[in-house]
Amino acid sequence: MGLFSRKAYQTLSHLPRFFVVLLILTLVLIVLFEVDNMATQTKTIVGHNLEPTPWHLFPVKTFINKTKYARASKIIQCSYFSCATMTNNGQTIFTRESEQCPDFYRSIHCDLEPWSNTRVSYASLMEAKKFASLRITIIDGKLYVDYYYDCVQSRALFTIWGLLQLLKRYPGSIPDVDLMFDCMDRPTILKRDHSAMPLPIFRYCTTCDHFDIPFPDWSFWGWVEVNLGPWQEEFNSIKLGSQKISWKNKLPYAYWKGNPDVQSPVREKLLFCNDTNIWGAQILRQNWAQEILDGFKNSKLSNQCNHQYKIYAEGYAWSVSLKYILSCGCVPLIIKAKYEDFFSRGLSPGENYLPISPENICQSIKTAVEWGNSHPSEAEAIGKAVQDYMEHLNMDRVYDYMYHLITEYAKLLDFKPVRPSTALEECIGSLLCYADETKREFLERSAASPSSTPPCKLPPANIEMIKKEIEAKNDFLKNLQGQSDEDANAIFEKARHHNLLQHKGLHLLQFLYSDLNHPLSAVVDDMKSPLSHYYIYTSHNTYLTGNQITSDSSVRPIKRALQQGVRGIELDLWPNSTKTDVNVCHGRTLTSSVKLWKCLKVIKDYAFSSSDYPVIITFEDHLNRTLRAKVAIMVKRTFGDMLFQPDKYYDLSKLPSPADLKRKIVISTKPPNESVDTETNAPQKNVLFATISDCFQSKDDSDENSKHQEIEMEGEVPEYRDLIAIHAVKHKGDLLDSLHVDPNKVKRLSLSEQQLLEASKDHGQHIVRFTQGNILRVYPKGSRLDSSNYNPYDGWKLGAQMVAFNMQGFEQNLWLMQGMFRANNGCGYVKKPKFLCEADPAFSPNKVKKILKVTLYMGEGWHLEFHHAHFDYCSPPDFYAKVGIAGYEEDNTPRMYKTKSIEDDWRPVWDKVFEFPIRVPELALLWIEVKDNDTAKKNEFGGQTCLPVLQLRSGIRCVPLYNKKGEKYKFIKLLVRFEFVNPIS
Repeated sequence: MGLFSRKAYQTLSHLPRFFVVLLILTLVLIVLFEVDNMATQTKTIVGHNLEPTPWHLFPVKTFINKTKYARASKIIQCSYFSCATMTNNGQTIFTRESEQCPDFYRSIHCDLEPWSNTRVSYASLMEAKKFASLRITIIDGKLYVDYYYDCVQSRALFTIWGLLQLLKRYPGSIPDVDLMFDCMDRPTILKRDHSAMPLPIFRYCTTCDHFDIPFPDWSFWGWVEVNLGPWQEEFNSIKLGSQKISWKNKLPYAYWKGNPDVQSPVREKLLFCNDTNIWGAQILRQNWAQEILDGFKNSKLSNQCNHQYKIYAEGYAWSVSLKYILSCGCVPLIIKAKYEDFFSRGLSPGENYLPISPENICQSIKTAVEWGNSHPSEAEAIGKAVQDYMEHLNMDRVYDYMYHLITEYAKLLDFKPVRPSTALEECIGSLLCYADETKREFLERSAASPSSTPPCKLPPANIEMIKKEIEAKNDFLKNLQGQSDEDANAIFEKARHHNLLQHKGLHLLQFLYSDLNHPLSAVVDDMKSPLSHYYIYTSHNTYLTGNQITSDSSVRPIKRALQQGVRGIELDLWPNSTKTDVNVCHGRTLTSSVKLWKCLKVIKDYAFSSSDYPVIITFEDHLNRTLRAKVAIMVKRTFGDMLFQPDKYYDLSKLPSPADLKRKIVISTKPPNESVDTETNAPQKNVLFATISDCFQSKDDSDENSKHQEIEMEGEVPEYRDLIAIHAVKHKGDLLDSLHVDPNKVKRLSLSEQQLLEASKDHGQHIVRFTQGNILRVYPKGSRLDSSNYNPYDGWKLGAQMVAFNMQGFEQNLWLMQGMFRANNGCGYVKKPKFLCEADPAFSPNKVKKILKVTLYMGEGWHLEFHHAHFDYCSPPDFYAKVGIAGYEEDNTPRMYKTKSIEDDWRPVWDKVFEFPIRVPELALLWIEVKDNDTAKKNEFGGQTCLPVLQLRSGIRCVPLYNKKGEKYKFIKLLVRFEFVNPIS
């Protein structure tokens, strides 16, 4: 006690007061500074949605100064205090051996391959920051997050939770790493823009055109806003729901329910397929507002597995719905997807799903459903296979994918990760602290436990082997396939992205049968020459659904023709029975009629669905001047700026080019002061039928009324005349007069196939000269009542541009027409040979220009396309193939050459070589047809194709086959090698 006197104690007791006050003030200032520092940082996990996706109806959170400090305090409370008490779990001791990883894990090597040589630099990471919402750093098993902006809904919360569960599952095994992450839907790092320095950024999806690295999405741990639980719970529930109804009792049509209002053209088109009778599909719009009010109780996924088919359609970008659709045990109908997540690259068409064409969605769905309904066991097997695939994608496999992706990425870093100064430490406790009661429940349901088994085994990337494969690939693509270096690299890049580059090398057969290996070159003709220098894909009586006498008139064939690339549409205009409106029909027959305005509307809607080049509408006009004026109003009102109307200064001495007329509607008919242009292909009224529909004048009309109509028809209708861009003339009298070339005015002449054949005997050169600057349209003769067609080469060899065909038929001449217009990227215009566009004294049809060597190797896909008893009840089919050339007379093969029949084999291997000398390659088509050899009955059709010789790509190519109507089969393909050999001079 003597050491401390009372006086000394009193003196010391005054000193601490000053220091205590100073200490308290210092602590307050530090806390205020830290709170303010946290408040001024950009958006955080408890911040607001900076720019929420516009179609999400969830309320936007406010973010004002008052709430800044409250949230900053929350951050300090959760991140600082919660994580300070957390301890590292140490190293896991594994007690069991791991298995091999699923095959699609090899995509990890492909996704990270852009950095295999350059490595991931700190500079590239900082450049990627411009596109990121989060920066995630893991050091010594602790996770730090730098928040740049808050993600939509709770994506960031659940994504970070997933990473924390990975650290918990494999404690001490996750390497130090530094990565950028973006949680929005679309990839952003385009390869063409960042080829010099690839930017590494992780997100939920990617494409073959982006460097973005796909990572498991947040909903694997739960999507609380739509009441979707963790993946394992949801899959088990969906599988159980799918088993409540047996396959044969499920509804035999396709089903889709979702939100079409997400700037998705695919989903907008899908709405038109909502008809189970016509298209075999039920399309339902999700009422998000009502579902939010109901807590999504009516959207339980396990109750949506009652159909045999389910449709997947991308939204604004990739969609999390894919994994739930695949889990139903239904046949997934996947509309060709642009975006891919980490697991979808393991899916195979025909094995796990059926592909749907985005260009012709409704018809493609219908075809798929019809195939499945006629092949129930095969369809059920696809549903079972894809459900098994998703069952194997359990959370163990998800964590293993994350582990390998992060581990392989960490190996590429050329810098040592350190904690960013602005990053927050996040841990399981901090996220549970941030979360409200509902989110906390979801997080706890998806919590992981330490694993007793190490991650599955990822096959290592053998760089030397890959280099050798690339060299072999280049040799294959350049030497055998005839590709340039640039084309070879582009193809290989796509093949690599689609998982065709495997640890055992390029899956050559898979690549050869892929869409990347199509048979036709992408050569585009010069489109700046006059219209007269092109063959134009043209239809005859486009509105008819069947025969020329009794079938219906409808807008459906017009729509179908436009979707198939047809550019020439014919409409026959007749007054209705009261002569007050305009109908379209085949006059003086028993065909029904359709309103003109309906035809014009469907043309407007689908004119440029398959090609941007002009649509030419030819009117066959049987109207009086009053109705012509009405037509003029309808046409102008329907097409507006789409209508091409030459003004008075327009040069009438030459035709415009297809390039000049892009996305334009062109009208061609005779000016109204000339006689009615009636094609003589309709049967005469007094020969076949005495009664007609209201497509033409009633038999009871008096002669006086008829005379009055003729007088009316001769009158001038300026509005109607102004519509006409290509004037037609009627052939009457001497043909040479009609073929006279007027240097001051171009025109269109129509001839029947019979008239053309007769004229070609004596006036062939005159016809060719006429077609060098004018348009010649050829149409089927009147006796083709069944809507059959003539040989299109009768017109093509003389330069006729508009060889009009009945598109509703199905026979060999139509196959030739379809084959010709597969050229030039299927745009509906094909450049005529030079000798038909101008005088060419050097042209000789007797000189061989090329020798085409065709090796027909094998075929594939019939077992997927047809029922097992389609060809033979007792055994597989005996396929053989026929090959020939159609073209100029000197090139036509006198007969089709045949392979031998391969008995009892769905996958025939012929390995047969054919050689064809070609004199006029510009007009030559390679014609292949496959049949089943049946000695007991007529050989059955197995597919066909016609291909323009001049656009065949050298090398081994995948050749798709078509049915009798010219519709492409989904699965049937041939493997064919094409070689061009120079003839010996």
